[in-house]
Amino acid sequence: MKHGAAMTHFLFLKPKSVFIQIVPLGTDWAAETYYGEPAKKLGLKYIGYKIMPQESSLYDDYGKDDPVIRDPDSLNDKGWEYTKKNYLQGQNLLDLVEFKLKEVIAREPTLLVMVVGVPNVGKSALINSVHQIAATRFPVQDRLKRATVGPLPGVTQDIAGFKIAHRPSIYVLDSPGVLVPNIPDIETGLKLALSGSVKDSVVGEERLAQYFLAILNTRGTPLHWKYLFEGRNEGSSHQDSIDKPSYNLKDLRHQRSKQPDSSAVHYVGGMISEVQRSLYTTLSEFDGDTEDENDLECLIEQQFEALQKALKVSTRASSEARLMVSKKFLTLFRTGRLGPFILDDVPETDMSL
Repeated sequence: MKHGAAMTHFLFLKPKSVFIQIVPLGTDWAAETYYGEPAKKLGLKYIGYKIMPQESSLYDDYGKDDPVIRDPDSLNDKGWEYTKKNYLQGQNLLDLVEFKLKEVIAREPTLLVMVVGVPNVGKSALINSVHQIAATRFPVQDRLKRATVGPLPGVTQDIAGFKIAHRPSIYVLDSPGVLVPNIPDIETGLKLALSGSVKDSVVGEERLAQYFLAILNTRGTPLHWKYLFEGRNEGSSHQDSIDKPSYNLKDLRHQRSKQPDSSAVHYVGGMISEVQRSLYTTLSEFDGDTEDENDLECLIEQQFEALQKALKVSTRASSEARLMVSKKFLTLFRTGRLGPFILDDVPETDMSL
């Protein structure tokens, strides 16, 4: 795990737990001061493997007689920037870590692996999947334990362990989500809230829906949906003959108790088509500039009205209708019904390279 996350999470490890650290060349003092000594004081079984000069990727880059290899202290004495550039950013540790980790696993009877990430990113769901696969590999003595999951952040309140392997015994630890103390800018906060890492009440469902619509419109995403709902309509021409049940947000969530009947599946699929169609129509007929803030705001207002019809939200007080539209629209996005999305801007790749 990243060292910053390790500094936070090894405080929660139980005494006698195994704490493993690969010490890169030239970082002896920092590794021992920040991790080795605190781990021992916490009662952890600390295993520190110091990378030898011949094992470091720097050995091939500089050679055995260069001060970077022969005398790391002389470079560290010049200041932190030299240490960071040469020994933290300059070394490739992945291959060596993999090799040494296998050695440690062979020696140690138990290994703990902690899953760390921002809230509501799917840590517990990932652990449940790994645990379920592991259960098919070795007999389970007791009832299979599952990590608690939910659609809102903050479900995991404490660290819990799940055994995923024998010989050696490997336990994966589920942990509460962690966020930086201060979110650097408004857009980062909106992305975290839109993905469910921050509670909706902090930002507001309507503002989140507006932000998501702004992303879709500026990227032109609804224009690509034309072929999706056209194809879906061709494959479900008999849909209109099926009685449509009353809509509920729970229809979109995974139900472990029973599978939804065919009418519910067709209804949800039809509703998704209508949502995609409404956004495609409003954007394709829009004659303004999506890069202009005022034009974009007018387009989003039109789309809210179109979504109200597509999502079958009854005409009521304007604020109540907009809130209900926002909640249903966000649920479609978060449950993957509108497809996968990358909220960050991905740089274009030069295909000529």
